[in-house]
Amino acid sequence: MSDQGGLWQLVDNEHILWLMAVLLYGVGDTSTTLWGFSTKGADEIGPLVGPLMDLYGVSGLFIVKISSFLFFIVVWHFLWKPTRVAVPLALIVVGGGITVWNLYVVLL
Repeated sequence: MSDQGGLWQLVDNEHILWLMAVLLYGVGDTSTTLWGFSTKGADEIGPLVGPLMDLYGVSGLFIVKISSFLFFIVVWHFLWKPTRVAVPLALIVVGGGITVWNLYVVLL
């Protein structure tokens, strides 16, 4: 199906999209957030993560990350091809943006 255009190429390579989503949203965001806490004394401003971190510390961050990944995997599972590639694409965009923002905060 990859001869039908760009969308089907994304569908055919969905595993790469998920890998990028895990790297940017999971690893990138989480590691830069933890780096910010350790070096700058940064605060979490997320409306869900912030209060959970106040209650549970760093574990609150991991609770939200793991829960959100499970939620997005369930949503992805129930969507039809080719529309379900939107899930890892959204995680790539959000994760990349948050990672860049965290780096900006930590490095400046």
